[in-house]
Amino acid sequence: PQQQMMPQQQMMMQQQSGMVMQQPMGGERVPPGCPPGGRVVMVKYWGTTSWIICLVASAVGAPPCICQPLCLCDQAEYYVLGNELYSLSGAKETKPCCAQIP
Repeated sequence: PQQQMMPQQQMMMQQQSGMVMQQPMGGERVPPGCPPGGRVVMVKYWGTTSWIICLVASAVGAPPCICQPLCLCDQAEYYVLGNELYSLSGAKETKPCCAQIP
């Protein structure tokens, strides 16, 4: 009896979260509400961690102009379709500062 209830509980949990990724024919993950045909990539960008490292480096004598191109320490996964970025929850996102999209 317990074995039969576990798949039902898992299915209910998936339905409650509402964030189930679609799996199209090609095998790429598609966030809910996003058009298929894109890809999920790790995007490096200039964010909070990069700012902190640059400020510390500047405090010890490194020129700030060196920090920005060398210190893209922040990263996040995005679904990319053309020039559009989407979060993995399906929300449309703006391109992060100095983002390097592979």
